Amino acid sequence: MKVNRLWPLLLLVILLSGCGIVEPNSAKKAAAPYRQDPSQGVFAAKVSAKQVVKLIREQLPHAQILKVTLKKQGRFYQYHVQARQKKQYYRLSVNAMQPIITDQKHTKLSAKNAKREVISLRGLKSLDQIKQVAISEINDGHLVAYTLDRQRRITYYDLLIHSRAHHTVRLRIDAKRGNILERQQVGN
Repeated sequence: MKVNRLWPLLLLVILLSGCGIVEPNSAKKAAAPYRQDPSQGVFAAKVSAKQVVKLIREQLPHAQILKVTLKKQGRFYQYHVQARQKKQYYRLSVNAMQPIITDQKHTKLSAKNAKREVISLRGLKSLDQIKQVAISEINDGHLVAYTLDRQRRITYYDLLIHSRAHHTVRLRIDAKRGNILERQQVGN
């Protein structure tokens, strides 16, 4: 008899406690700062830039890598690589989840691309170390794209970060030393 009287009360408590759980969990996910979840955005990629370069060099053994970019294309992340070999300029796309070349185009090497500096991966800070520099500068966003490039004898990462407080910011970080070279707000 006691169980029959308590049953509606117990059911009401269960229903109300279930409703209370949904709100805080979704609020936490929406407000989760970059510092707490650094695996957001491009860090979900399973293939590293070094693996991409290795794959490109297997396909084009004498290729010189000019630029590596990771960004979202449709629903998935893709690496976009610019390279040169002999008198050809290549644009390749690599799946960020599996080391597979998904697209390859080449054209005659232009004078401008013939003069571009080649990226060397020796002595570079890891992306995790670069991420820590970004976190110390902008702690409330998430990384959505990055580029590894070289100009004026400096290899650098260009990080594109969506931040609630700063909107969209581009950080240019020296890939060997880890210091911030440039910070620019690029959008809302």
